[in-house]
Amino acid sequence: MKYKIVSLLIFFFSVGCTQHNLQNESSSLIDYKSIDLNVKELKIELQEDLFKGLDEDSAFAKKETYLKLKEWSNQKFRVLGNKNKAILKVIGPEMILKKKKEKLILKKILLYNEKIYLITTKVLLSFIMSEGNSKKIEISSRIDLSLKDNMSLNNREIVIQKTIEKLISAIDLEINKMLEKNEFIELVIKK
Repeated sequence: MKYKIVSLLIFFFSVGCTQHNLQNESSSLIDYKSIDLNVKELKIELQEDLFKGLDEDSAFAKKETYLKLKEWSNQKFRVLGNKNKAILKVIGPEMILKKKKEKLILKKILLYNEKIYLITTKVLLSFIMSEGNSKKIEISSRIDLSLKDNMSLNNREIVIQKTIEKLISAIDLEINKMLEKNEFIELVIKK
């Protein structure tokens, strides 16, 4: 009888203490449709903000947004022309604490805080034609990020990465729409 109880206890402790490696399914950027530009040169300027003075979540979210925007901009555009110039400038990300909520569940047995951040970024795509005139696209994008302090670190990272993917998807969709307009036809090479 003692043997069975000890065996069960050892089994439960070994199962309960097993480390589970969770794969982060959003570790790489979504494969966005690339755009072939009829330009000789594309210059990408990323404004890197300082991460000093931010709490851990804000610093991680800003850094992750910056890295994903950098990866997106390098993947999005291909240079195939022999004249004209393009400058892609990404400003941000900016992160502002919008709200801080305290939630009480079951009369203070479970208490957690929720922080809601506003992440904003701006993308400017300027074309300088060989004739000297220019055309511009300006896109501002924003999204709310909600983090609860009772979330595990892995879950926080997943929530942050999925929110960033939504932000970049919105920017990507808007860039695609703008470049399909008639005023940019000579700057985009159709496949």
